[in-house]
Amino acid sequence: MKTEYILGIAISLILIILVFQYFQINKGITSSKGIDMAGWTENERMNYEHHGTMPTRLSGNTKTTNIDMTGWTENERMNYEHHGTMPNR
Repeated sequence: MKTEYILGIAISLILIILVFQYFQINKGITSSKGIDMAGWTENERMNYEHHGTMPTRLSGNTKTTNIDMTGWTENERMNYEHHGTMPNR
């Protein structure tokens, strides 16, 4: 009996969230009033959409961007772009 109540509450909450998001998406709240991504690279868009990180050039960060990354692994590149850490070599 107790599990039936918990299951009913969980399904009700999911239904409420579903209806709310349906109207939110139909009104265009989530996409049309978003950030202007004109001039962003595909990598910057992906990082914003998947991780929520803004490009460093927009955040006012003064890190040097003219670094030779030849020979860096993808993980080293990502660590530098996201955290500013240089590879330990």
